Amino acid sequence: MDCDNLANRFREISYLVPGLELTLIEHRFKSNGPVTRTFRSGVGLPEFLNCRAAERDWVHGEVFGLETAGSEQRFQLAMRWSRQSREDLLLFVNLHPAPFGGTPLEGLRRALTPAIKKYSKIYGVLNNEALTAADCTAGLSAVLSVYVREPMWAGATKAKIVNPELISLVQKAVNKLFPLYLEANPNDAIAIARRALEAFHQRQARKRRT
Repeated sequence: MDCDNLANRFREISYLVPGLELTLIEHRFKSNGPVTRTFRSGVGLPEFLNCRAAERDWVHGEVFGLETAGSEQRFQLAMRWSRQSREDLLLFVNLHPAPFGGTPLEGLRRALTPAIKKYSKIYGVLNNEALTAADCTAGLSAVLSVYVREPMWAGATKAKIVNPELISLVQKAVNKLFPLYLEANPNDAIAIARRALEAFHQRQARKRRT
């Protein structure tokens, strides 16, 4: 692993474990001395999310974040919606990247869709539009970090996590806390609902063109 890749990995870990300080000392050929880089985050995933996607056109100001506790399994989450057309979901399991996702993201999607539909109607954004899960996660950027004692991977490359219990772990916590966030932050809730409605209309327009 070259130093730039190693630095990126140190940076990721510093966000995943707030307060942890990592130092990379690089001895470059024909340099005047070692180059030292230090990585530390006091905030964690919300900072990770904002730094990773700093240039995006966010539709709401507040990052939604939560953290659960547990000895066998737990997770941290930060998420925010932007104008970009696709979702951008980053998953880590025991600090290991899972680029192909897996069951924790399924639990996240299951929790977000009914909450966004409900508050879209409460705040008068929706009429009779039938939002799908894809509409509700359009433009979603999220970082999800899961800790589980016995991870189950889909293959030897450890790119996708398949523990079935992680669906309910994430879904239950987000089901409980995300609606409270939408209720306490009506401006953000309306912006998220309008983003989902915009995705719905874009999807309908694509259907009419085919």
